[in-house]
Amino acid sequence: MREDPSPVQYATGPLTSRVLGPERLEVTRQVRPTPEPGEVLITVRRAGVCGTDVHIIEGSYPLATYPLTLGHELSGTVVEVGEDVENVGVGDRVTADPNVPCLACEECRRNAFNHCADMRIVGVNADGGFASYVTVPERAVYPIGDLSFGAAALVEPLACALWGFKRSRFEPGGRAIVCGSSLDHTAAGRNRLKHARFQGSRDSHAAARRVITRRLPG
Repeated sequence: MREDPSPVQYATGPLTSRVLGPERLEVTRQVRPTPEPGEVLITVRRAGVCGTDVHIIEGSYPLATYPLTLGHELSGTVVEVGEDVENVGVGDRVTADPNVPCLACEECRRNAFNHCADMRIVGVNADGGFASYVTVPERAVYPIGDLSFGAAALVEPLACALWGFKRSRFEPGGRAIVCGSSLDHTAAGRNRLKHARFQGSRDSHAAARRVITRRLPG
């Protein structure tokens, strides 16, 4: 495993990048959060930028709540655990599933967790990883072993690609076209394309949306 560079040392202490509303951002000091029962506190080492983050900043993502700390693709080290946490300990290197279902609504009871009516989404309607610290429920935390923090932060977009691939019922050797490999979804699109080829597709292509602008005369 290649060692990640040492975390940045902030002279001002912990920081957080906040979206106060559409196109209103600030970087400010962060008060170290205290994990609630069942939660863990993670010191963030890597966080990825997703197209969803761009839409939230623009104000075009309906699930977002403001003010908000973005960052749903993240990895780091557990530095504190709340009461009733049993399987995660201080010092564990982890990543997190940002989608935390309530487990109580009708959709959750039929195991359709992605349709949860009261979903907590880290970095969307709950503070995320664009900060020195983030709290996440223990049940959404996964150990990464000796995987680099950079690679671990990409587990979430990879999981999205694999889930979509599973639903496609793709057969080995089949032909595929991947839509959504444009600038705002590059990682997920490339993950899908690579997985198609890994499954034996010899005729897989990516379709990207490109927006071309030009200055009008006058």
